[in-house]
Amino acid sequence: MRTLESALRDSARVLRQGASSLPDHPWSSPRRGHVARGVVIGLSAAVLVVVVFAVPGWLTSPSGNDPSTATPAMVVSPQPPVTLADTDPVSPVLEFQTQGLSSDEFHNLTQQALALCMEEHGWTYEPSLQHSPFPEPSTVGELREFRQTHGYGLYTQPEVSSTSSAKRTADRNHDYYMTLDEDQQTQYRTDLNGDIRSEGEAPDGGSCEALANQAIDIPQTDQQLMAELAGLYALTMRSTDYATAEEDWRTCLVDRGYELGSDAYPHTLLDEQWAAEVPADEIADFEITIAIDDFECAFTTTMPITHRLETEVVEELLAKFPKWETRGDLD
Repeated sequence: MRTLESALRDSARVLRQGASSLPDHPWSSPRRGHVARGVVIGLSAAVLVVVVFAVPGWLTSPSGNDPSTATPAMVVSPQPPVTLADTDPVSPVLEFQTQGLSSDEFHNLTQQALALCMEEHGWTYEPSLQHSPFPEPSTVGELREFRQTHGYGLYTQPEVSSTSSAKRTADRNHDYYMTLDEDQQTQYRTDLNGDIRSEGEAPDGGSCEALANQAIDIPQTDQQLMAELAGLYALTMRSTDYATAEEDWRTCLVDRGYELGSDAYPHTLLDEQWAAEVPADEIADFEITIAIDDFECAFTTTMPITHRLETEVVEELLAKFPKWETRGDLD
């Protein structure tokens, strides 16, 4: 699972405009490998969860309607933003959705379930486990500390070796697959994911990948809940409160000397430096500087508003899906 800057930013605009789909290809930096889900929460927390943890059908409500035309199921209260404490979650929705699992933990549990399923079908499959180079900040305080040390985790993380554990695992799985005859390979692919042929296509129901994706009992694997979440987000993130807060955030960064147009975001400044062949260590230093400024601006603008809006979304979800009420106090 990846949290990619342009996917987050473009998705924020898409959700506010009520569009029916996300960009097909997320942005990737020449130096960027896997980035933990929490690294860039503070940039655009409002859309992080639905981008990273989307499931089939997430852009429609349970009734199949376009969420942009749906009747609002919740009323966003006009309460003023409050100052966030270091212990507050950066994203109440993400915390609820993952029940505290990191992206690495979720990925690895899913891979282990996939391997077990394939074994039950008589195949050999080695789970591809991932271990992010950075911790995943989930609270405001952790995010502040992360920004001070790693920026966004884009150009500051170590290079990913071509002989990484994940690549070696993939090679071994491929080597095993190539030992099978043609009929066995077809059955292997069918058992694995339904023999899908297009990149990005959802695995067939009943295949091991589909079953593994649903094996971890947390909200993000509940397709009905996720569809409801997408609808609520499409409504909530078009709110005047959020639009005003984002404009205040952008103005704050401009006042600090960054040239950001109405559709530009901090990562674009890093990309411009890369394109200009600025030395990598200088880009990394600049990334930390702008990431800290970004956090400080967001702390008084978008983050409090997003925290309130997301809390209201979670409360609405809990009212409709009471089985997750055991999550605890949202405040």
